[in-house]
Order: sequence, then structure tokens, then C-alpha cells
Amino acid sequence: MIDALTPELCVRMTFRSSLEIDYVTIVVTGILLLVPAVVGVIIRAKSAIWAKRAEKAGGIIGILFLIAAVIFGAYTVCKQYCLLNRWGTDAVIARSACIGVSSESHIFTDTPAGVWFCAWTLQPMGTAVGWLIAYLCGCSRK
Repeated sequence: MIDALTPELCVRMTFRSSLEIDYVTIVVTGILLLVPAVVGVIIRAKSAIWAKRAEKAGGIIGILFLIAAVIFGAYTVCKQYCLLNRWGTDAVIARSACIGVSSESHIFTDTPAGVWFCAWTLQPMGTAVGWLIAYLCGCSRK
């Protein structure tokens, strides 16, 4: 008799293998998501002016993090590709990206149309459902 159908049990039954769950990473990710959200709610409850300032500062910091992530990711890919192919340090990131896409092009051609449909429509459908729920609850657009 199965006591509870947990995600771990589902994976074991599906793949017939063990599953290692890193609970520390899950908790840290949750904290890193929830703490800023709670701080934002508290700031907004205390002062709308400071909420706008925090929103602008958070947006700028977010953009800087995204730019840093793209640069770091491109550098890492280029560095790994250069090491694997014994290129010199003059390797260009665009060259690495183009070679990576062309060597793995089967990913694009072998993927069924249903997967592409889901990938392209998931976010717009989620946005539409969110707007619909907000409209039905009587939320304003501001």
C-alpha cells in the first residue's frame, strides 16, 4: 500500500532510479524569492514614495544582474569551447554560439510541433489567465 504519492515516489516509479533532492538549495531559493517580496510589501504599506524609489532601484539592479549573467554565461561558453577545440584567446563569443547552434541543430528539427506550440504559448496564456482572474476579482489596471 502506498502511503502518499510524493514527487520522489513518482520519479522512482517513472524512471526506476533514485532521486537526490537538494533541500538546502530549495529553501535558499525560496528565501531569496520571498524575503525581497515581503520587504517590498512592507515598504509599499508604509510609503508609496519609497515604494516607487525601491521599484526603480530594484529594476536597475535587476537589469545589471541580467547583463552580468549574459556576459558571464557567454564568456563561460566561449572559454569551454576554446579549451575543447584548442583555440587561442582570440576566440569570439559569436563564433562559439553559432557553432554550438549549428552542431546541435537536430534539437530544433527533431522537436515535435506540439512542444513548439506549448513553448510559444505558455507565457501568453499565463498572462491572459492572470488578467482574466484580476478582471473577475475587480482589480484595477493600475
